[in-house]
Amino acid sequence: MKLLGIVVNYKAADYCIKAVRSIVESADPSLGSMVIVVVDNSRDRSQVEILEKGFSQDGLAGADIRLVVNRENRGFGRACNQAFDMVESDMVLLLNPDARLLPGALGVMEKVLFSHPLTGAVAPRIFWDDDCRVMLPPSMPPWFSAFLSSLGENPWNMRRLASWLWRRYALKYWQAHTPVTVSNLSGGAVLLKREAVERSGGLFDEDFFLYYEDTDLFHRLKKAGFHLVMEPTAGAVHYYDQCGRDELAFKRSFMVQSERIFYAKHGSLVMKGWQRAGKLFNRCHGREKPLSQASALTAPFTMDIPSKFGDRWLFEWSPDPYFLTAAARICQGRALGFSKADWDKLSPGRYVGRITSLKGWRLKTMGFVWDKKDNA
Repeated sequence: MKLLGIVVNYKAADYCIKAVRSIVESADPSLGSMVIVVVDNSRDRSQVEILEKGFSQDGLAGADIRLVVNRENRGFGRACNQAFDMVESDMVLLLNPDARLLPGALGVMEKVLFSHPLTGAVAPRIFWDDDCRVMLPPSMPPWFSAFLSSLGENPWNMRRLASWLWRRYALKYWQAHTPVTVSNLSGGAVLLKREAVERSGGLFDEDFFLYYEDTDLFHRLKKAGFHLVMEPTAGAVHYYDQCGRDELAFKRSFMVQSERIFYAKHGSLVMKGWQRAGKLFNRCHGREKPLSQASALTAPFTMDIPSKFGDRWLFEWSPDPYFLTAAARICQGRALGFSKADWDKLSPGRYVGRITSLKGWRLKTMGFVWDKKDNA
């Protein structure tokens, strides 16, 4: 068995070296050989020098690591395709440069990937922090995204229902102890069966410069009859938005464009039906004051948690006022702290947080808001 690992670097060389090291250290040598291809899209010679120096360090010098330097930023999908075409393999690991696999994760995912002939992709449980306390959300299914995008930007009662349904889905994902079949995954940390990728039409559609190329791939895998699985005993940390932090607005500009490309390509009757439903609900329901209009905290914080939430409770936070989607931490005790280290990792912007109980159909909620400034 042969593994191809692909990492695309964009102005995150220090993180990228750690990502590559995590692949090497997480692999199970008994399962086969490995080649790692790093494609640099940074257009910055200093990034290349950092990568070259890092890959020559102890622990990486003996690994088969190949560096491809592009003269221009070719986009995530096209860069991955470059690496995919370079090396024949049985498996393909995609890992963002600002992510890292936890020890043993790759070996576990490899075994799950080949445990069933129709398993096409396996992802680890993904955490946001080094302490592995804060879990990132499951990737949203395209049909649900279509429904939400049709609602427009104005908040209204139907979004509250969508938020409640999404929380129930995410909570099962966060609390899973055995493999979970899901509707979508993230290309930021995933192991793919190469045969499944080729049978579904290839790795990435190069019409997507950034964002939605992975959603397109997983949609094609499912249409080809393959299953997508999250393996909770395999872990990864994704620091999130550490690539080109000074270009976040530029990166976000591709989100809407890529979404349009995706729905033009895969605008099935199901997704179009959900879009029509969302537009209808948007006309029929009144607006309401979102939580994000409340007064905001402006620094790392601690707060007391009322006893009504029980011994164990859920802390979620998100830039979206309806927590679609949200990072989460399952907590115990009567206090919540958001440390300066966590605060400093946040991208600038407004965030909403909430405390909810883990049990019961009636959702007890305590909400609050905070602002992260550029230099705070």
